[in-house]
Amino acid sequence: MKIGVDALFLIPGEVGGSETWFRKTMMRLPEIMEGDEFAVYANEECFSALAADLSAYDNVTMVRTHVSARSRIRRYMFEQFELPDAVRAKGADVLFCPGNVCPVLRRCRCPVVSLVYDMQYARHPEDFSAAGLAAMRFFTPRTARRSARVVTISEFSRREIAECTGTPFDRIDVVRGGADDIFSKKPDPEYAAERRMVLLHTDAPYILTVANSYPHKRLETAVEAFGSACRGTDMRYVLVGKARRGERALAEAVEKLPDKSRFIRLSHVTESDLAVLYQGASVFLFPSVYEGFGLPVLEAMCAGAPVAAVRAGSVPEVGGLAAAYAEPDAAGGLCEALGRVLALTPDAREAMISQGRSRMRMFSWDETARALAGSIRAAAEGCVV
Repeated sequence: MKIGVDALFLIPGEVGGSETWFRKTMMRLPEIMEGDEFAVYANEECFSALAADLSAYDNVTMVRTHVSARSRIRRYMFEQFELPDAVRAKGADVLFCPGNVCPVLRRCRCPVVSLVYDMQYARHPEDFSAAGLAAMRFFTPRTARRSARVVTISEFSRREIAECTGTPFDRIDVVRGGADDIFSKKPDPEYAAERRMVLLHTDAPYILTVANSYPHKRLETAVEAFGSACRGTDMRYVLVGKARRGERALAEAVEKLPDKSRFIRLSHVTESDLAVLYQGASVFLFPSVYEGFGLPVLEAMCAGAPVAAVRAGSVPEVGGLAAAYAEPDAAGGLCEALGRVLALTPDAREAMISQGRSRMRMFSWDETARALAGSIRAAAEGCVV
């Protein structure tokens, strides 16, 4: 079987969890489908990164399109009008589109499997620019309805897609993410302490959050919870994530802290440094009220950080009973959940961490790739999984 892969959405370091899901899965998929051939259509920004990711596979061909993903219009024009011809010229049996968009204005002659992460644009339109929102409103429902199979990342997102787009449940497959071993492997303690000092410039205990500042992430509530729960302590609050459309609310919350120097912002860290930060955190705090999957929660549990989170979206699917939850509409709920975790006895804390590590064994990138392979084969065969 010949499989086309539309990677035109990918801008390394910019698209968050969708990049992690796609790259980690693609690094395993050609091995699992070793008898099949892949043609990966890449943009200018991601060609080199994907070529390096997939260099070990003889059954992968990289196709440079000379499209810049930063030009949304150019990307859409290529996907809608040029990609179908390119895929047909390669003799593809299936086209996999992992960026919420497939050719809808000009149909492909082969079945399409599309990855739709969630319905964030429908539930939280404030996260998007006017142009971005208009594009999502046009393409996402049409992509879902015209795909032979829709892949999504949680049961929560499956329900959301069915409700918002009218796509039948039996055409939507849940293919969850995983967490890399790097988060569970303990580095040398001296090295870890040195890296945290380099990153944070302090050896004080800290609360950690990993999220870009989209409005639905509600980072301002995490800062407020930190300010209340950690008053009178030496605790720091560390945020790893880029500035997005909720930055103003976050900045206002930081300004209200009695000691703003206790707030530490890192816009980007390497995966190995992120693992070190997870592993050293007193608590991982996740205030988001809408998640298609919630990968940072899984990574934190894998790294041995106790988790306090909002009971919303797909987060309970990931955290199960291994996290302390706050209800999304409860005033002060996140502060209470954070305080609960901070007050755990050493034995209770270790039990929570152990429960989280047991939970994370339910998720793996190998299983993600196997499930995606099943969806691709089902689309090629015209089957219902």
